[in-house]
Amino acid sequence: MICRQGGRSMTRSRLFGSLKWTKNATSEAVGTRCFRSCLKQPLFSRLANTIPKTSFPSMELQSNQWNSSLAPSSDTDDDDHYLYDPVVVENGTAVAITFPSHDSTDESIVSIYHAPWLWSNDPTFVVPSAGQKLRSPGDYRGSTIQSVSIVTAVEALEENDPGSEIVIPVPPPLQGSAHPVASMYRSFQESQMQPPSEDQLILKIIWNPETDIETTMPHVSYYDMNWMECWRYDDQALYKRRNRTEVTKFNAIRAIGPDGNDTIQGVDYTRLLASIDGDDDTDELFHLLHALFRDGAVIIKDAPKITSGPFAPASVVGHAIGGSLSHGNLYGEVFHVRSQPNTNNVANTNEALRPHQDLAYYESMPGIQLLHCIHVSPNQEGGDSTLIDCMAAAHEFRRIAPHHFSTLVTCPATFVKQRDGANMTYIRPHIVLKGGADMNDLNREIVQVNWSPPFEGPLCLQPHQVVPYYEAYAAFEQMINTMLEPNQRDLSISKYTDFAREYTWKRHLEPGELLVFNNRRMLHGRTAFSYNVDPSGAVAEHSQDRHLFGCYTNIDDTLNRYRVLLSKQHGIPSSILSVSNGTTIVP
Repeated sequence: MICRQGGRSMTRSRLFGSLKWTKNATSEAVGTRCFRSCLKQPLFSRLANTIPKTSFPSMELQSNQWNSSLAPSSDTDDDDHYLYDPVVVENGTAVAITFPSHDSTDESIVSIYHAPWLWSNDPTFVVPSAGQKLRSPGDYRGSTIQSVSIVTAVEALEENDPGSEIVIPVPPPLQGSAHPVASMYRSFQESQMQPPSEDQLILKIIWNPETDIETTMPHVSYYDMNWMECWRYDDQALYKRRNRTEVTKFNAIRAIGPDGNDTIQGVDYTRLLASIDGDDDTDELFHLLHALFRDGAVIIKDAPKITSGPFAPASVVGHAIGGSLSHGNLYGEVFHVRSQPNTNNVANTNEALRPHQDLAYYESMPGIQLLHCIHVSPNQEGGDSTLIDCMAAAHEFRRIAPHHFSTLVTCPATFVKQRDGANMTYIRPHIVLKGGADMNDLNREIVQVNWSPPFEGPLCLQPHQVVPYYEAYAAFEQMINTMLEPNQRDLSISKYTDFAREYTWKRHLEPGELLVFNNRRMLHGRTAFSYNVDPSGAVAEHSQDRHLFGCYTNIDDTLNRYRVLLSKQHGIPSSILSVSNGTTIVP
């Protein structure tokens, strides 16, 4: 077994080699250096292949905290108890637990849990039916840990009277749940009818009564071990979590190839409607949401061309995935996209639309956009719809142009919508990174991209930032916009233009197709269009009617709908890609 920290690996024999397996472990243990590394190394200070190698001074191991029941002996073969090897460290201010790596290397990792973290997540101080905490992290007053051990669920229940106020997480929390108990779920009542599992292992913490003065209750806490492992926060766990959520070009929809096969998954509207009504075994609604949050977009086929009333397909689907429609103040809950004179929106012209997000001047722009193609004239030339994954583009931009990437992270843009009845501005950077110990570290996870050239106003930057901003802006636009004129594209920097060529989805929407996409992750656009004329010079009858019908849903409500459906099918999910809403999805 190996403890791997800070880019180094330490075998179990080296980690614990000089420790005597008794309750009184000496502070000169070789492994103390590894525990110090676990405690002190920055949580996320590198990308996949860049791990700082930092040495730390030795630390003192709590001298009386080895639980003899966990030590190897001739009269026990309880491998599960022995595997976790919990030990109190840093003078009672933390616990170290050894977890298996769950890969093919037969290695393990030592993870540290600090006393404030354990104290704040004590299952006893959670409202059973709701999940909300009764304790605030601000209430912590330095309680320290006296001892730690692993017990089975049966043993934990036997240790406490049935009327005890101490909460033991039996049955265990649902897979991936952020709550340390399961009592807020309906399935909890059914599970209570079953006897506790001998396989469920519980971490038992006994607090030092001299420091745990906040409560008059017994100074003991119980935590499900699977839940503890799910919420590890050592470097390896954070790195794996980031790998599961960060969008890269390997997750992006690609351009349609020479074979003409569409690269966006299709969903049948009739089957979807049956799924929404609850009588479809294939669960097309789940498949739609799964493709939407995996790929960024999905196309619904053969939707009837209805544009009013409760049976309009865009409205039906919007309500099904988001609970309600959103962002209806400026253009209405549903809107029409067609060429009109003197319009207050550039979308209602026949001009090209650069790749952009809608309503970027909102504090919370729309999450999902639905565009239903009602009619396209056979005489129309141009008018292709486009999509490109801006999260994947930003990830690649950091790799090939880190100096420009830094500029778009640190220089905010001004997004604006001002006209009769609208006066909205919002200042935010184009690329947003996850918070971290070092806010100057540009290798932090990308959690949001904001890009909407038609709706950008004057910059509010310091003078020395202005020229670098426009240079960085031009470079990123090369990556995401295939519609730039030849004299606007710097063909000498193919590292930018190649991405746009390979990852821009582009084609006509056909009548009856309903395009559903993540407005925060996918930039959408349109090529300019016009109409053919007959030899007399007259425009063909009914040609001026390219018509799309659309609406929006809120990202939070739609994501919640997906996660609830996903939990019903596979347990609470642990690997949903970032949706570009400024955060990552945990666990």
